[in-house]
Amino acid sequence: MARRISLLLSLLSTVLLLATLTFWYRSRHHVDIATFCTPAGYYQGLAAQHGGVLLFFSTIPGGKESAWEIHGASTTTDDPQFIDFRDSLFAPPAERFSHLGFRLAGGILTLTPLLISRYTVLALPYWFLVIVFGILPLGPFRAAWQRRKRRRGGLCIACGYDIRASTEKCPECGAVIPFYADNTVTPVAKA
Repeated sequence: MARRISLLLSLLSTVLLLATLTFWYRSRHHVDIATFCTPAGYYQGLAAQHGGVLLFFSTIPGGKESAWEIHGASTTTDDPQFIDFRDSLFAPPAERFSHLGFRLAGGILTLTPLLISRYTVLALPYWFLVIVFGILPLGPFRAAWQRRKRRRGGLCIACGYDIRASTEKCPECGAVIPFYADNTVTPVAKA
């Protein structure tokens, strides 16, 4: 069960890695935006822009009837409306942190005189997302490489003990040692 969960997480991480690389490439000329309304009725957003991904959290009311409706948009990187909006979010009084492409800002957003809400925006650089999503898929490849290396060296793939002189079971962990057509042995882990 744990192996299946690990494999599913690795696959999900691989998909997210490929999506990150795609958006990173697209961000040279496009800004992709997705907004949705939470069950509490507030708008949240995600924007893949030049340099990284923006995560936008707000108390802008959208209505509970709009919960989880996703709205997407795409614009160019030189769109003045998007640039002005992004720059207003990270204006000096609101910006709390900025280093190596990471940015954090928050405060009060006045959309109309009657519509004032709180917001927090977090910018994550693409290089960071590639590292995060790229580490998990390496686990299954490392395990497969280690099993292959142990098998070729005449070691138990379950524990790494030298089994070249053994016949049926690994003397260290008790894993069964099957014989293959090429006269090499590879133990099978206990059930």
